[in-house]
Amino acid sequence: MALKTTVAVGNITNLSEARYCAGMGVQYLCFPAHRVDPKTFKEITGWVNGPTFILDFSQTENVQEAMHAYATDHWLLNQIQYSQLHFSQEKKIFIDVRTNASPMEIDTSQVSFIVIREEQLAVFPREMSEKLLVTGDTNSLISKIEHANISGIWLEGTEEERPGLKDYSKLETVLERLEIE
Repeated sequence: MALKTTVAVGNITNLSEARYCAGMGVQYLCFPAHRVDPKTFKEITGWVNGPTFILDFSQTENVQEAMHAYATDHWLLNQIQYSQLHFSQEKKIFIDVRTNASPMEIDTSQVSFIVIREEQLAVFPREMSEKLLVTGDTNSLISKIEHANISGIWLEGTEEERPGLKDYSKLETVLERLEIE
């Protein structure tokens, strides 16, 4: 299945959701490091093919130590972490600026994507649009993707009710609308 735009899903904490998203053509799956330990991350990613795996360190206190525990080169950082950490060019950095009122200076040559809220679109220069993954009202976002120059959308996963039992209706609605027919 192919999607009309780049899609990343954050807050992935279980195999069921990871496999569902992979099957629907999602390009990026993001796991919160403060909720998914390295062993579980390795187990889940060992069962899933297709998407690129990102680790969300934006709520992790000792980021440097945590980064070495996971096998991935794709990291989601908050703006403070981005400004304080030094990382090699091989690393693919996603910056989460959803909680910031105004984004700081970002060197786009070092960043794969910037995750923003829909209402923040106006504060980013047009030349940065190919780096933006936007969250917000999905109906509005789908329209913007079709008529504006943004890279894609960022969706959020949800908890399993119990192992193997999960409601995918929110993700399903969006992903089916983004499916290339």
